[in-house]
Amino acid sequence: MDFFFRPPPPPPLPLRVQLILHQYVTPYADRFRQELETFLRDRRTEAVKDVLLIWCCLYLMTIFIEFMNKHGPLGILKVMKDAVMKAGFMLLRRLPGAKGVIDRELNKVIQDIEEKVVSKDRHLAKQTALPEQGWTNDQLKSAVQRYDHAIYKPQ
Repeated sequence: MDFFFRPPPPPPLPLRVQLILHQYVTPYADRFRQELETFLRDRRTEAVKDVLLIWCCLYLMTIFIEFMNKHGPLGILKVMKDAVMKAGFMLLRRLPGAKGVIDRELNKVIQDIEEKVVSKDRHLAKQTALPEQGWTNDQLKSAVQRYDHAIYKPQ
């Protein structure tokens, strides 16, 4: 959602502040910009930028080669496929209609799990939430014994 939303521009500064900035800061900002452009065009700076670029490329290549040695070409394709699938699923989840479908499916799965997990034995009381007050040791022991008898059916 925030991908398509662009916030409004900030309000302009008061006129007095603009005049002060123009009078005192603008000359220094222009001078700084000129010095920076001169520095970046210098031959030595170009050489340093070239060395840094080569170093970054070599570093990324070593990471890629290590990953290739560890996972192989098919492993890289699998990782790429997983990343694309994850990004696509995240985009689909953000669609307005998809949220309702996902919630309905989740509710079906939750109900199915509750039906399978919660015992259907009538002798057992269903505990779907914690009690407001803690149980005593005797209450806990009797509940465990009822559960054991319902599941294991002693003979």
